[in-house]
Amino acid sequence: MTLRIRLMLMITAALILSLAGASTLAWWNASNSIETELRAALETSESVVRAAVRTLPNDSDPSLYLGQLVATFDGNRHVQAELTNIEERTLVMSAIAHPQHPAPAWFFGFIDAAAETIRFPVAAPPYTAVVLTSDPHSEVAEVWDRLSDDLAIMVGLCGMSLIFVYFVLGRGLKPLQMLSQGFLTISKGEYTARMPLDGSPELHSLANSFNRMAADLAELQEKNTRLQSQITTIQEEERADLARDLHDEVGPFLFAVNVEATAISRLAGGGNEAAISERVTSIQGSIVHMQRQVRDILVRLQPAELLEVGLRQALANLASFWQRHHAGTTVRVDMDAKAEAMIETYEAVIYRLVQECLTNAVRHGRASVIEVNVAMTDAGEIIVEVADDGIGLAEPAPTTGFGLAGMR
Repeated sequence: MTLRIRLMLMITAALILSLAGASTLAWWNASNSIETELRAALETSESVVRAAVRTLPNDSDPSLYLGQLVATFDGNRHVQAELTNIEERTLVMSAIAHPQHPAPAWFFGFIDAAAETIRFPVAAPPYTAVVLTSDPHSEVAEVWDRLSDDLAIMVGLCGMSLIFVYFVLGRGLKPLQMLSQGFLTISKGEYTARMPLDGSPELHSLANSFNRMAADLAELQEKNTRLQSQITTIQEEERADLARDLHDEVGPFLFAVNVEATAISRLAGGGNEAAISERVTSIQGSIVHMQRQVRDILVRLQPAELLEVGLRQALANLASFWQRHHAGTTVRVDMDAKAEAMIETYEAVIYRLVQECLTNAVRHGRASVIEVNVAMTDAGEIIVEVADDGIGLAEPAPTTGFGLAGMR
């Protein structure tokens, strides 16, 4: 589900809750209004009937007078009058005015408007009482018309608001879509993607951060390209040197050994021991020379200290070297025994890493105390930490050189 749809659903839910709250408040006000209106109408009718009942003994025809009194309530919207006899049977009843558009039964039941009755005893046979009864139907119908119109207007306004918000969100979230497209472009290795620096301050800051990240990645890619090119060149040079040494130094001596061995085989049949001894001595000299050449090649491929004494002593020798050549510099080396047993495969990497760190600390940081720590975590990760009290790199950091890139 997109962010736009989620926001729309949240806003819709908020509007529905607002409508529900407004409807509840309107229902409460409507109930009070209906009750107040009916009570006022009933009190007014009660005053009229009470005054008429007081003058009833002075009338020459009480029955006719009461009939005319009830007839005055014909067409009343809120109160119905009736005359009852001693058996509580209705003999005369006024015609109540019914609403043209009555409220639905469920709304009438929801409002729960109860009718009230007032009884006035009279002595005018066959009538024994005048009964006034409130009728809420007209008032409920009026409230229903008013509330339904108001609700329709509110729903319409909410609908129009949602449409407006939908398009506003689309416009507001467009920079995020552009940012997502930019990340997709960067994920493909194309670091030329840039975000326009417009919109709100938050989006401006986000776009600026994205552009800086893209620029840093492009610069890092360029550095990696240069480093890879340099590494490739160095590898080719090393291969050429090895091929030349093997061809020029080891190859001839191997050929000489083969020649001498062939001569020994031929001389062995003649029993010429002196000549064989001379040939053997020549072979031994050739082997010593080849061993020297092979050792020189191995020294170039891997630090001699690692071949001879192992990583711990090699790091100690490295620390002694810098302490001898830079008076006042103290280098302390600490290696975890558990790490020492597990890092044979990475000895050359760790040695080169520490070597570059010490060089940077002394040459650029002008450190007086350098601490080297090699340890292994419980998860099996090798941690190499080189800390010093030097001044650190200059700000901004130099962009030339490949020391830090090589360590990475």
